[in-house]
Amino acid sequence: MTRPAPFQLVQIAREERARRKVAWERAGRLDSHTAIEDEIIWSNIEHFARILNGERRPIHWPVEHKRIMVESIAATLRKAPEAFYKLPGKVRGLRDLQYAIQFTLLYVLDQPVPEHPERAAA
Repeated sequence: MTRPAPFQLVQIAREERARRKVAWERAGRLDSHTAIEDEIIWSNIEHFARILNGERRPIHWPVEHKRIMVESIAATLRKAPEAFYKLPGKVRGLRDLQYAIQFTLLYVLDQPVPEHPERAAA
């Protein structure tokens, strides 16, 4: 099975983030605590995809935050086929995005990234 190029993961994350924002707005809950947290999670997922695509802005997510990202994508995937999408390609894209983040999470659990000296002192 071929995986999409990293730039495609960025697009998948960006589209899902936008779709979720519209859904919260339509429900009249865009300013709710849950919607704000959802936006933060999907902002991180989009940023993570950009890093996989080669962006080099300094950022580090604790392992727990990476797990939250994976869980959020997994929850979306469970609901996606019946609730949101008519096209199987959309669901496949989310699966690929989840795989990319999960694979990276498993790798960093086995090979931890050393703390940046300036951040470690803070």
